[in-house]
Amino acid sequence: MNPGNTPYLTNVNSQPLDVKLDKVLEEIKVRSKMENILKEMRSEIGLPPTGKYIQGIELTSSHIGLSVLYVPRHAHGDTNHKDCEKGKIKSWNEGGVFVDYKRNVCRTDFNDLIFIRPEIGISVSFS
Repeated sequence: MNPGNTPYLTNVNSQPLDVKLDKVLEEIKVRSKMENILKEMRSEIGLPPTGKYIQGIELTSSHIGLSVLYVPRHAHGDTNHKDCEKGKIKSWNEGGVFVDYKRNVCRTDFNDLIFIRPEIGISVSFS
């Protein structure tokens, strides 16, 4: 019990949870600042961004359902290659983007996709 006879929750270390929560929130702020600094440094020296990016755009929940084009590596960037395939973003994780193609949903590497929606500011012409 605390001095005012009001019970409060404690963690296994008998430290009040509000103190522990404050420490966790501070650590999250510090990590977020560090991540932003690293992104800026990578950009300044010309390195591509790391993480969940398609064409340098970091994926957010607003990207779910957007159209993308899979450009296989053997196509060497040729968006008119016969093996390119259109799909829609379903979700993503550390390993890649889950894209809904006509036949199935496949995990696709971030680097093998480009946006094809004009509202993103990037479009692809098909012949």
